[in-house]
Amino acid sequence: MKRATQIFLLMMPIFWMMSACKVGKSYKGSDLEVPASLDDTDSLRTVNTDSLSTLLIDGPGWWSLFEDPLLDTLVAKALRHNLSLEISAQNIEQARLALGMSKKDLLPKFGYGLQMVSGNILGGMVGPEQDFLFGGLQVSWEIDLWGKLRRRNEAAKRQLLASEYGLRGMQLSLVSQVMETYFFLLQSRSQLEIAQRNAALRDSMLMIIQARFDKGYAPGIDVDQAKIQRAIAAGAVPVYERAVAQTSHALSVLIGEWPGNIETSKALLELRETQALPERMPIELLNRRPDLLQKEQAYAAQLAQTSAAKGDRLPTLSLNGSFGTGTNDFADLNFSDPLWQASAGLVGPLFYWNQLKQRVQLEQSKSEQARLDYQLQQLQAVREVKDYSVALKTLATQEQILKERVAAALHAQKLSQERYNQGVTSYLEYLESQRQAFEAELSLMQVAAERLSTYAQLYKALGGGWLDASEQAPTNN
Repeated sequence: MKRATQIFLLMMPIFWMMSACKVGKSYKGSDLEVPASLDDTDSLRTVNTDSLSTLLIDGPGWWSLFEDPLLDTLVAKALRHNLSLEISAQNIEQARLALGMSKKDLLPKFGYGLQMVSGNILGGMVGPEQDFLFGGLQVSWEIDLWGKLRRRNEAAKRQLLASEYGLRGMQLSLVSQVMETYFFLLQSRSQLEIAQRNAALRDSMLMIIQARFDKGYAPGIDVDQAKIQRAIAAGAVPVYERAVAQTSHALSVLIGEWPGNIETSKALLELRETQALPERMPIELLNRRPDLLQKEQAYAAQLAQTSAAKGDRLPTLSLNGSFGTGTNDFADLNFSDPLWQASAGLVGPLFYWNQLKQRVQLEQSKSEQARLDYQLQQLQAVREVKDYSVALKTLATQEQILKERVAAALHAQKLSQERYNQGVTSYLEYLESQRQAFEAELSLMQVAAERLSTYAQLYKALGGGWLDASEQAPTNN
């Protein structure tokens, strides 16, 4: 045993130096060509993701720019109680456990064994019938000569980071979804109010025309037209009642509550953002958007898996040992003269019909796929920000035009009613002015909600909102 120990101690420095090597290259960030700004996508510059400063993405909620306490409360509840977030959080826990298991692959494994043999063949020799009992401890340790186990450990770390960024991405999506659903609820309530007001107005007008018809002052077609217009407005009421109820139910589920009615205190047109659009640089999206960070970590994890596959083509060194005692007479069982064994084995692949080589090629193909996926996500990110920026500007213009249209349509409706009451114009003119005013008001609410929802989408596209000048981190040119 002393001699084996000496040999083992002499070999350990050699094993240690060999295990200091790692097959493959460590991930050092990605070199990317990104536009200088959102407005100048033709001017490109090369940056490395490892050289970018990390921007803070946590802070005052971007949704608070609307200064709506109810919206703030809904977002806070969703972030605390949404079940989809809790499901996603389990991905992080699973990745953390996988990383812990991967780390343990670098350590020796200890076990125990107890074996009882009975017969007349022991150790390959025929002899008298007897019983033999052996029990003891066993140890095995695979020396990570080429670093393939550490590469798999690195891949597990990257997957954990990817899971954390995935959760952050779900949080952003959830906040955006809560905001959009809330704006649609305000839109539906405003449109319901418009429909109810128009139904009441047209009902009153029907009563007036019916009275005039009964006295012979109005033709029967005016009564029929009045009934049609009242039915149109009244028919819109249950449509928007249904939209209000179903949107409230959807919003309740988002905040982790049973579906129910959610009371709102502000009208749709009262909401106004309190901060102008930023001049966001595309380079800042690379370390702000969780989906981009998640894709990058997935790419780095796959590179580590590729390196580990290369290590599978190299020899494996393992150390094994056992220590215990044995006897063929239980009465003589003692540990004064223990049994022990130590062994070292070096094994490697010789002829696998190119299976291991193809495994490396498979992992390399997956790495290239992950890199292209990361690059595609970058293009999509810049496109989303540009699309939403254009949408906000055009929707703001569209909303202002609709406000002017609504004001003119309501004024025309009032004048047409006065002209009809005075017998100056036909009822058809008044009906047309009613229709135009009704449609203009509904369209205004739709565009106003769409503009606010686009702000929520831009919040998500920018990776969590935008920072003011004091929060900006320097970027490397």
